[in-house]
Amino acid sequence: MEPLISVIIPCYNAARFLRESIESALTQSYSNIEVIVVNDGSTDNSADIAGEYHGVCCIHQANAGVATARNTGLLHSSGEYIVFLDADDRLTPNALESSARCLADEADCAFAFGDVQAIGADGSALPHRSICPHEGKEHYLTLLYHCYIWTPGAVMYRRSVLDVVGGFDRRVAAAADLELNLRITRTYPACHNRAIVLEYRMYPGNMNSNFALMLRATVTVLRWQRKWLEDDAEHMEALKHGVRFFQNYYGNLLMTQIVQNVLGGHRWRETSAGLLVLLRYAPQVPVKRSLRFAGRLASRQWPRRAHQA
Repeated sequence: MEPLISVIIPCYNAARFLRESIESALTQSYSNIEVIVVNDGSTDNSADIAGEYHGVCCIHQANAGVATARNTGLLHSSGEYIVFLDADDRLTPNALESSARCLADEADCAFAFGDVQAIGADGSALPHRSICPHEGKEHYLTLLYHCYIWTPGAVMYRRSVLDVVGGFDRRVAAAADLELNLRITRTYPACHNRAIVLEYRMYPGNMNSNFALMLRATVTVLRWQRKWLEDDAEHMEALKHGVRFFQNYYGNLLMTQIVQNVLGGHRWRETSAGLLVLLRYAPQVPVKRSLRFAGRLASRQWPRRAHQA
């Protein structure tokens, strides 16, 4: 008999997309699955939507964040393999079958991860897709260098491994999937399923667009790795590159947001909090932006002032 796969969907006010997420799990080519929706204190009608589907288990909890919601789902699941599907994403029709086949073929691997296609709020394809840099099984070094596993929904975990290493760390909920994957790949091999297994929804308002939150969480997760790498020059160099990448990526997005808020004269509390995050986790970004701005000013040809009589 096929191994049971548990698809766990954490949900907080995701009624807009939840049906598509649930139905993408229920219509898989792989049949032996259970679907668990964890309603994380939603104030919209997410719970009602989940309740419409026969056989879908809906668990309710007070709002505690996405990492805790995933861990709650894991505690209530029974599958040999586990997939954590965000409530605004969609599995492709053969996702579970292809990832389960990878794990069956690679019995030493802790998880299999597939490729991801970005989609917009309306479900249409965007010109972004994840790219795995190598096809080996040792992924800790490359994940330090670059986070090419975009979202936990692209990953199928062995339950036996999660039982050993634990679940998601709620202290870094926005990057808890990166932290978990690094924690696992420090010890275990992983395999790449070359199929597109997930459609990742990108739109204003999702967690990834909270630049201060993402900057703090991603840089924190990578800084945690230092204690394992002090005597390994190659891994330390990869870590430094990864930190710089997230500092520049989310730091510049946050800096632009802060400038726009200041110019618009609004969102002062958000702006102040964002500036503190920027100065702590990516202090070089405002310095570099200021130097570039000063350089542009210095290169301008200013008109001479006429001398007053």
